[in-house]
Amino acid sequence: MRIESFPRFRAVTLLEVMVVLAIAGILATMAVPSFQEMALHYRAQENARGVLQAMSQARGLAQRENQPMRLVIKSNNTVGVERPTFGTATPQQIAASTRRLVVGYTEDRVTHLPDGVVVNGIDFLSPTGGSVSSTALPGSAEAVLVFCASGESYYRDASTLTPVCRVGSLTSSSARIRYTVLGKPFTLRINEALGTIDLRTGS
Repeated sequence: MRIESFPRFRAVTLLEVMVVLAIAGILATMAVPSFQEMALHYRAQENARGVLQAMSQARGLAQRENQPMRLVIKSNNTVGVERPTFGTATPQQIAASTRRLVVGYTEDRVTHLPDGVVVNGIDFLSPTGGSVSSTALPGSAEAVLVFCASGESYYRDASTLTPVCRVGSLTSSSARIRYTVLGKPFTLRINEALGTIDLRTGS
């Protein structure tokens, strides 16, 4: 009678198992910061995309309807597109050959930015490079960008009678938003003339 022999397998020792687990733990610990960085940048990019989408809407409406549109970025994580309301013509308006007099703006649509984004400040940047900065309290600060019509039209502010949009002008200013995502600072620079945004890490 023939007896077949089966191959013998070497058992894994407890020490070998502990070494493997230790190596796996070290690799996992090294990978966690990378995943956290990716998550932070993803949420920051979501915020930037929300602002860029609202900018595109405001700019498109201004050019399509041949009238100024406002983009209002608030510290309560909302971006609103507003359209002008017009009053009756005044002697000053007629003398200045303006087409319409802007007496106010009404909200047209609102974009809600992702949760977890905390706005720390909004800086209004003038075309000459100067800025007026104030630390934002929740719900109290905002940056207003005006997108103008591409046609040769004048619009004036009823309170100051200063031009809202000059002839052929597409822009007047830009803004910078300082905010944090899960405690990490980001800066969002908005150029309304080009309709672009620049996202950077840091305040």
